[in-house]
Amino acid sequence: MSQNPKATHAATLRVTIAEPLIVGPIDGRVRAVVPITGGTITGKINGEVLPGGFDWAWLYDDGQAKVEAHYVLKLDDGSFATIVNVGTCKPVAGQSETFSGQAVPRFETASTTYSWINDAQFVCRFTSRMADGYVDLELFIVE
Repeated sequence: MSQNPKATHAATLRVTIAEPLIVGPIDGRVRAVVPITGGTITGKINGEVLPGGFDWAWLYDDGQAKVEAHYVLKLDDGSFATIVNVGTCKPVAGQSETFSGQAVPRFETASTTYSWINDAQFVCRFTSRMADGYVDLELFIVE
């Protein structure tokens, strides 16, 4: 019998965002594209979030959203990494501009320092504060 997986904290991100671009409605849902303008990552992974990424979200009538964020990091060793973070979120009760959710981030990098992130399995919890212009993420390694 194998042990249950455990999750160990790996990093904290603060990703700054711009106003969403509303593309929908399309097929009964609304496409929102949220530009990523920068940010930081600290912990077992350190660096900065570069401007130019996007979160491609589907917004549903019940307030929930499916999200798929793509962005680039400049790591503290001078190399780059990409993240694709896919998940779901919903509004926090009583806070119309705040969403809470979970996602599964996948990394790619050629960094020798951070090559381990290519194969690690991550999960994250996040809170998006649209009115304040940022998303906070807590990443965990599943072992």
